[in-house]
Amino acid sequence: MDQIPFQVLFLLVAIGAGVYLNRNNFSGVAQKVLGYYIPRPIIALTISLILGIFLWILINMLLLRFR
Repeated sequence: MDQIPFQVLFLLVAIGAGVYLNRNNFSGVAQKVLGYYIPRPIIALTISLILGIFLWILINMLLLRFR
């Protein structure tokens, strides 16, 4: 139960890393996705969230394996 605040903080850092990796993709016009026009910042933010959660899971798996 002690590690929950640290895991939340680590998740925020991992999502921040995803945003940093996609920092050049937050400008521009809307793009067509599945027939709908979606603003590019929303697309980049979604990709950043997915990438951040993936990094969080990957690093947690590595840390728990070599513990």
